Amino acid sequence: MNIDTMKILEACHELEKNMAKIYSIFCEEFKQDEELSEMWQKTAREEENHALQFRMALKIKEDLVESAQVDLSRIMNSLEAVKSILKRTRENPPTPLEALRSAINLERQLADFHLDCLASFKNAFHKDMFQAMMKADRDHVETLERAYLILFDAAKQDIPSEPAR
Repeated sequence: MNIDTMKILEACHELEKNMAKIYSIFCEEFKQDEELSEMWQKTAREEENHALQFRMALKIKEDLVESAQVDLSRIMNSLEAVKSILKRTRENPPTPLEALRSAINLERQLADFHLDCLASFKNAFHKDMFQAMMKADRDHVETLERAYLILFDAAKQDIPSEPAR
């Protein structure tokens, strides 16, 4: 594995760790809503698992990844954006709807940075192994979207309508 590929994998590892931190804050922030809090906890664990996959790829090195097919500057820009969101989240936690909207947008933007999407594996066994690990996590954007729609619909019902004249 060349040095550029290692830098890409390291940056992706850090990106996933920061995403997990954001979701952990959301879990704690919304603990009064047990279902929402559990969803954030599950999503944070999934991001931790993604980070562990990058760490494993870095440890296996030569036997695993041939190259990474993404520009390092693109990942670094995304990493800085996520760090900024993490800082803002710590300073001024969002509402549940804002948190979901932000997470959905982030997940869509960062989908290309999952290991099975950006790495060219040296053999099919490793590729299949990482794809199997990621398959269980693929639905978290859909889970976030469903939670958003449920909360959005509930919020609409809480808005008083105009009085009849």
